[in-house]
Amino acid sequence: DQKKVELQILKEVRRPVEDMILKDALPLPTLNRIPGLKVPGTAFANLLMVREFLHNFGETLHFGESLHF
Repeated sequence: DQKKVELQILKEVRRPVEDMILKDALPLPTLNRIPGLKVPGTAFANLLMVREFLHNFGETLHFGESLHF
């Protein structure tokens, strides 16, 4: 019986928690636009995602030394 309780607790601890129900979550800060930025915010966000992807997977995808971040 104790083993079943421990397994149930372990299962609950390992279950992912939705961010919206976290009690100690802090609100995200409001950020100012980058001065002189000519592209829309969503386009800049997409550029950052591509840059991060290339940074993380460039070697695996054999981009070589041509990418410098």
